[in-house]
Amino acid sequence: MYFKYLLYNKNINFKSFYENSIDIKNSVEYFILSDLFQLILAKNNIETAYEVFQKHLWDAIKNGMIKINDKSLFNLFPQCYTMGELGLACEAFFWKSDKDGDKFLCRNKLCSNPQVLPDRSKNYLDYNIYDWFSWYGIDYLSTVKPSKQDFPIKLAGYFNRLNEIYKVLKCRKCSSLMFPNMSYARNIPYYEYDNNLKKIIKKQLTAAYRVTVFRCINAECSEYNNDYYINHCLGFGCYEIIDSRDLSLRCKNGRYICNKCGSCCEECAKSYPNGFCPICGHPLTLFEKNGSRFVYCSNRQCKFKIPKNELVKKFLSRDAPVKMISSRNYSNINDNNYSNPSSYIGDDEIPF
Repeated sequence: MYFKYLLYNKNINFKSFYENSIDIKNSVEYFILSDLFQLILAKNNIETAYEVFQKHLWDAIKNGMIKINDKSLFNLFPQCYTMGELGLACEAFFWKSDKDGDKFLCRNKLCSNPQVLPDRSKNYLDYNIYDWFSWYGIDYLSTVKPSKQDFPIKLAGYFNRLNEIYKVLKCRKCSSLMFPNMSYARNIPYYEYDNNLKKIIKKQLTAAYRVTVFRCINAECSEYNNDYYINHCLGFGCYEIIDSRDLSLRCKNGRYICNKCGSCCEECAKSYPNGFCPICGHPLTLFEKNGSRFVYCSNRQCKFKIPKNELVKKFLSRDAPVKMISSRNYSNINDNNYSNPSSYIGDDEIPF
């Protein structure tokens, strides 16, 4: 209660209180409030605060101070019906549609009870992260219409993705937790409260984390310091975990090809919206027959396919390039039986 009293009154002493506390020191909820808002109170811009906060967050995880899967996270980032089914926090953003009307979406799904709108009518002891942001003057670019670019939504998405990849961030040799590669660095000047000096001082962040490249830091492990790319697929409606330990093919831009939807990067998506085969690299072809869609690799030697019950949203979109086939002309092809589709769609060369 006293910590939140100081935080509500924008008294920087909440930082000292947190660091000297026994009861709240290991809570991810209070770590976020303490670290993030002391950076904001020190007059850092939002992007600088975000990068420095990420560095502090991973330091705290590495030192065993907090656990990212601590359920107290949802005290700050509430769950909506849509994301609650996935065990994640609401990250709703406003979507204006001339056809369907204005609505909120969470990962391109309708969000019927968005939790991202601040409500400061409640007692400050019950504030979530969006209420605190509002109290500290960090509002959405458009009032009550949060976008993906707004800092609060960006932060919610960051913690959701961190929670999702956390389950795979174990070294497969020694089971130690893998950490971001610290060698990706750039100098970032920022301001932080110094508990010893009791004032805000200027510091330099010399090791910013790139949180898509992870490595085992156990010096006795055979995987020590081996880098692996771990992230989420950026394909429309996919969100599959991209783990370079399980994938081998990359597109011409160096991005790994998702083994669920064939997506890789935005540039390739413009020329090859259906994506590429994660096995051989040939373009994927989307077919529709009798109202059902399914995907095959265009390489006649490859047996990769995505059946209709596993299609992500990009294949179901009205804008997806689809080849219509009929039972009369192509009775040898359906979504349950594969028989050399290249014999009628032609051979495609590998584009990279």
